[in-house]
Amino acid sequence: ASNGFRIRDGVLYFDASGYTGGSELVIPRKVSGETVITLGKDCFANCTDFTSITLPDTLSSIGEGAFRGCTALRAINIPDQVNIIAEEAFYGCTSLEAIRIPGTLHIIREAAFNHCSSLKYIFYDGTYSGWTRLCEAYINPDVGIFCTDGSFYQGKSPVE
Repeated sequence: ASNGFRIRDGVLYFDASGYTGGSELVIPRKVSGETVITLGKDCFANCTDFTSITLPDTLSSIGEGAFRGCTALRAINIPDQVNIIAEEAFYGCTSLEAIRIPGTLHIIREAAFNHCSSLKYIFYDGTYSGWTRLCEAYINPDVGIFCTDGSFYQGKSPVE
């Protein structure tokens, strides 16, 4: 395992005790010659050292609780290939202020952004109607959601 990473069938796991890098984590496209496709369940849960995490463009899903309790994480850019953000993926990321979400994303599962008390901006590379279709998650009404079709609204949906 390199720098705390281990991989099995494209699913990435992380052992924080084996990590020697700094507060800016860059997840490689390949670990031990295998392409990173999924962040495993609780992959980075309760890793409180990372202020930024760069995800590889090979990633297609973010597993359940993958970043749960990453209280120092400030912002994250979800790569274009990602099509699912699982339950509680960013649960309790209390410093997370901004997130960029690709228009190709299919679903954001429930509680994905629960207890993200600092979240202010979601930048969605898609339309307003696309956003309402993909989001099962509750988004705090204080969060501004900016869509690339020019629409802007607060919270999950203005039609509820």
